[in-house]
Amino acid sequence: MTQHVEEVLYQEGGIFESANEGTCIVDTSTISPIAVKEFSADAKKKGMIFCDTPMSGGVMGAANGTLTFMVGNSSEEDFEKASIVLGGMGKNIFNCGPPGSG
Repeated sequence: MTQHVEEVLYQEGGIFESANEGTCIVDTSTISPIAVKEFSADAKKKGMIFCDTPMSGGVMGAANGTLTFMVGNSSEEDFEKASIVLGGMGKNIFNCGPPGSG
């Protein structure tokens, strides 16, 4: 849910307040693409990366580490950073274009 992601990012002590510059935020939920664009822009202002990375593969894919991720990102470099994290959970990682397109 978009509201939950927003709370984790913006609440007092949340990611945008407490994470270090250079942090790569990889959101695997399915949320509003409009909100994703805002979250990505705000992350960039703070020197962070926000990638929307919804997944498919279900419980079995998660258990077997074979999930598929569709990654919305701002650059090839951001995609590569997100892929490092996602590679531990899935086998198929696709660069889908700009934030909101994951």
